[in-house]
Amino acid sequence: FMKEQSLNFKQTYEGYEKCINNAQNLFETGTLILKSHPSVALGILELGQEEIGISFSFLAAFNLLPDEQETWKIFWQEFYHHRTKAYRAHLYEIISPLRIHLVGMEDTFTLREEIKKKNKDLQVLRVF
Repeated sequence: FMKEQSLNFKQTYEGYEKCINNAQNLFETGTLILKSHPSVALGILELGQEEIGISFSFLAAFNLLPDEQETWKIFWQEFYHHRTKAYRAHLYEIISPLRIHLVGMEDTFTLREEIKKKNKDLQVLRVF
């Protein structure tokens, strides 16, 4: 996709579908390496969260008309904004009564403490 280009219905759907597939692959990969490489796993899981956020943006884009160039410009600006993508992933909790939590096995507390030791500024650790 070209930046600031409007998308038709098929392109919007394909973008949504690719985001969901990417997120699923990233979540699976992150959980596979969680014990052996926790800090790398956290980064991969955060990328998965951003992909979910982008999928939410694509859902909203189904309401945009091709000639709404200013709105598409905003869509593409937010497409590359990490904080916006992470925030939008949490919006699914508002619209869906089903919540999915990724919880490590018995090592959840140990993992959290290990990451906090490595990242002293980290106040809260959440993986969705």
